[in-house]
Amino acid sequence: EIDLDAIAYNTKNIKKLIGDKELIAIVKADCYGHGAVDVVPTFLENGASRLAVAMLTEGIELRENNINAPIVILGYTPLYLREELINYDIEQTVYDLDYAKELSEIAISLNKRAKIHIAIDTGMGRIGFLPCNETVKTISEICTLKG
Repeated sequence: EIDLDAIAYNTKNIKKLIGDKELIAIVKADCYGHGAVDVVPTFLENGASRLAVAMLTEGIELRENNINAPIVILGYTPLYLREELINYDIEQTVYDLDYAKELSEIAISLNKRAKIHIAIDTGMGRIGFLPCNETVKTISEICTLKG
């Protein structure tokens, strides 16, 4: 059982600490098994302005339950699902120029813009661009993509 009052209290206090900066609630794995559709409104009503999920299906579930806050996918989304990603207005973490180009191309074909979040590897060694001069060039190129 989850205590939504505790979620509300903690979210409000974190928001007080960070001030006007955006608070992203990590709600992957169905809010770690507690039911994202039921828990997400508490985050949003108490200071979170964005949501993060692990997979596209989690983001789609939120959209189909009238959750309109910005959603970012932390994991990889296969390119064959890119239309759904763009049509559901979900932001994709990107750490590869070719992947960003693919998203841009499909967005252009849909007369839309893909929303992306640039991932930087900060030391965990999981995903993300390594912080170096070449990365700056690559990110600059991604920023010039039309879609």
